[in-house]
Amino acid sequence: LSTSTELRWPPLLAPFTVAILTPKPGSKDEAGLNLLQPLLDQLDALFPNDVIIDDRPKLTIGKKRHEAYRTGYPLIIILGKKSAEVEPRLELHIPAEDKVMEASPIELIQYIQSISEKYII
Repeated sequence: LSTSTELRWPPLLAPFTVAILTPKPGSKDEAGLNLLQPLLDQLDALFPNDVIIDDRPKLTIGKKRHEAYRTGYPLIIILGKKSAEVEPRLELHIPAEDKVMEASPIELIQYIQSISEKYII
C-alpha cells in the first residue's frame, strides 16, 4: 500500500481526495492561476468538501509535490509551468497507480469524472 517515501491511503481514509498544487507567488508559472477557480468549482462538484489547495507561498511546486505524495492524497493536480502556456496543460498524479498524465483542463476534468467512482465516498 505505502512505500518508504509516501503514503497510499485507501480513498475512504485519505485526508482529502484531491490536492491542487499551485505555483509560488512571483514565479513565471503564476499565470496559470487563472485556471484555479474554474478547476476548483468543477472538482468540488465531483468531490464536495474533499479538495484541498496547497498555496503555501514559500514552497516550490517540487516541494509541494513531495509533501503531497508523503501525505497520501489519491489525486494530485499540479498547476505548473505548462499551465501558463497559451494552450494550458495540467499534470495529474495518481500515486497508487504510479500514473502521471498531462492534459488540458477540459480533458483532465473528463478523465477525473471517468474514474471518480473509485474515489467517491
